Amino acid sequence: MYVIGMGPGHLKYLTLEAIEAVQAADTVLAFGRIAETAEKIRRPVTRIMRMDEVLPFLSNEGRIAVLASGDPCFYGIVDYLKRHDIAIDAILPGLSSMQYMMARLQKSWQQARFFSLHGRDEELEAIKQSPLSVILTDSRNTPQDISQQLKRLGLRGRLYVGYKLSYEDERILERKIGEEIEVCEAISLVVVEHELDS
Repeated sequence: MYVIGMGPGHLKYLTLEAIEAVQAADTVLAFGRIAETAEKIRRPVTRIMRMDEVLPFLSNEGRIAVLASGDPCFYGIVDYLKRHDIAIDAILPGLSSMQYMMARLQKSWQQARFFSLHGRDEELEAIKQSPLSVILTDSRNTPQDISQQLKRLGLRGRLYVGYKLSYEDERILERKIGEEIEVCEAISLVVVEHELDS
C-alpha cells in the first residue's frame, strides 16, 4: 500500500512522484475533494468517506494507493493505519495546508505549535505558550468558536483563516482575536498570532 499526500487540493501542487504513483496504482482510494483532483490524472478512483473504509480494500491484488489531502504524516491517515498494524510500503509526502498557508501569509513557521481539532478535541490553553499557532478545524470547532475561546483565555492578537486553500475560490480572512468570523466551509485552517505578555 502506498499512502500519497495530494497537497492542499489543486492539481498544480502535486509532486511528480505523486502523479506517477497515482497513475501506476491498480486501486486508488481517495477522500472527498481529493478524489476530484485524482480523477483529473486517472480513472477510476474509489471515493471513501472514513478511514475505516480503507480496510476492505487491503486484500485487493496489485498496488493500492490511498490518497490524502496535504501531507499524510501531518495529522493524517498514517497514524490511523499504524494503529491498526496496516503495512505501508511507502509514504509519498505532499505539501500540507499549513505549509501552503504560511507561504501565502509570508510567515516563518519553525517556532509554531500545531493543533488539530479536525475530528478530535484538543486543549487550546497551550496556545498561550507560543506566539504562533496553527489549528486544523472541522464543523464542530469553527474559526468563530476558536476566536471566542481564545478571547476567553485572555489572548490578544490576530487570526488568519484559510478556506479552500489552493483552489480558485480560496479565501483567507484576517481578524482580531474575539472578532466575528464568517464560517465559509466546514474545514479550514486557522493561524493564531498572539501577543505574548512581557
